[in-house]
Amino acid sequence: MTEILKYIDENNLTTRHRYRHFSYKRFYLYNLLRNEGLTFYEIAAIFKRDHASIMHGIKTHRDLMATKDKMYLDFVDELRLLFESEPTEHNLVEDVMNCYSLERLKKIKFRIKNNLYI
Repeated sequence: MTEILKYIDENNLTTRHRYRHFSYKRFYLYNLLRNEGLTFYEIAAIFKRDHASIMHGIKTHRDLMATKDKMYLDFVDELRLLFESEPTEHNLVEDVMNCYSLERLKKIKFRIKNNLYI
């Protein structure tokens, strides 16, 4: 739980930005905190939002995960690696060959730094 709160502060996720790289990460963390047992009001206090925003974010997270939305999964990949218990293995060659943006390159760098490649 403290790791999640530290991540929120370090990445400035309490801001009011609507950019996807902020909002998608917030949606993922809303759901993660809810699964940790926090109420909508407690999560709202952490993110400086109201409880309805948290409910909407969790619903959006579940919808995007159910459809396996590629863009959403790309944005929350770092969070999934940090906070999920079972790490997934990645292939460096495959990731480099499929790298088409600076954002993906940052993910490859993150995975190398954290020894997540087979």
